[in-house]
Amino acid sequence: MKRGEVYYIVYRFGGKQKWERIGLDRRKAEEVLVERMNLINKGAYREPKRISFATFADKWVEDYASVTLPHSL
Repeated sequence: MKRGEVYYIVYRFGGKQKWERIGLDRRKAEEVLVERMNLINKGAYREPKRISFATFADKWVEDYASVTLPHSL
């Protein structure tokens, strides 16, 4: 496996500098940065919060699975 450069994006939100690791693809990093900046400029960006897997799973069942999946499962 070839080792490549890891790309990060850097932006300001809430008066703080944020670093986000994107991965090995420069083009993807550029796309994500543009997306973040657009959301921040529109006032639509919400900083993700760390939650446990159990909390995520409960929320997923409540918000997605119970609405999308057939009830017979």
